[in-house]
Amino acid sequence: MDVKLQTSNFDKIKISSVDTTAASSIILSDNEFYDECIGFLKLTGANARVFPESYCSIKKILGLSEMELIRAIPAETVKNHFQSITETLQNVLCCKENEEYLVSYLEMKRFLRKLSAPIVDKLILRDIITKTAHAPTGQRMLELMPGPDGKAKKTEYGMLGSRTGRLVVTSGPQILTLPSKSRKAFKSSFSSGKILQIDLISAEPKIALHMQGKDSITDVYDHISKVILEGKVTRDQAKLITLCSLYGQSPENLKKSLPDSISPRVIIRETKQFFDVYNLESILKNSQRNSNLRNVLGRPIFLPENDQRLLISYFLQSSAAEISILAFSEWCKHNKEGAIPLYIIHDALIVDCDKKTSDTLTKNRILTLKVGDWKFEAKVTGFDI
Repeated sequence: MDVKLQTSNFDKIKISSVDTTAASSIILSDNEFYDECIGFLKLTGANARVFPESYCSIKKILGLSEMELIRAIPAETVKNHFQSITETLQNVLCCKENEEYLVSYLEMKRFLRKLSAPIVDKLILRDIITKTAHAPTGQRMLELMPGPDGKAKKTEYGMLGSRTGRLVVTSGPQILTLPSKSRKAFKSSFSSGKILQIDLISAEPKIALHMQGKDSITDVYDHISKVILEGKVTRDQAKLITLCSLYGQSPENLKKSLPDSISPRVIIRETKQFFDVYNLESILKNSQRNSNLRNVLGRPIFLPENDQRLLISYFLQSSAAEISILAFSEWCKHNKEGAIPLYIIHDALIVDCDKKTSDTLTKNRILTLKVGDWKFEAKVTGFDI
């Protein structure tokens, strides 16, 4: 499909046919165009020319935002700056991988902008805070205290704050680090609705399997425990073994968690064979040597060549972080009448659901999310007190 970026003051930038779940036409305001393009260029490592130093000093002295500065300086300077950004973007898009990733990037940014702030029960939140033994933690939960509209302040996310692409909070409640019990204070905006959490199940191991062309398994850790390791270990032990196998942790660290009759080296080797870890590592090393290390969606990953022990870790974490956003975005499109997305917490979505949607989700407990041809199972939980 043809994908175009368009602003009110500039010509469309055409991104040629891309096989993606994203919308076929992305219309951005000038503000969004500027923010998204600058962010994307930084993410790819490109150098987007900034305004002359004199204008940057004015911005700093007066405490102006980027768009306030743009409105305050000569139109010709603004035009030249935007033209520079556009030209740099077009050069970056000469790379097919960047071209494809931009569509996913804009789709993720669009979904993050649509997230809403929850209605918060002030009395319940105060009760939770009062019962929190650790005072600094309770203090941080005050970030969720509702305003006059009954809602918490909206959380804004950034995609550039970590090397792997995991989200960071740039403003509003620090939901990524607040205790999960604080979510019990959230109230549904629907009559008889519920606040639910949808968690991708073992997303990172499943991505490793998808990379090898293997079929999706609902519970990877249970499968490894019962099938790959023939019932020798529990599911929880299989999870530890998987993490050691994928992320290269020492077998000695695993030994204390296993029965004496089981050799950590043997089961790690068997688990690595199941995930074809050595082949995946070889692919990533080759990409890194060619300065083209990317996650499965095409996001560049910048990792020093002498730090190859983190290759698989960064690749899977980065891939899972962004696949989660796209999977939740796609699900919300199909449930927009009965579900309001509130927060992304790593590979989980906090969502406000009407009665019909919440009844369906809580009855089934497991749902299947899709990103292209890949499928991911997700678990549904609630916050009933």
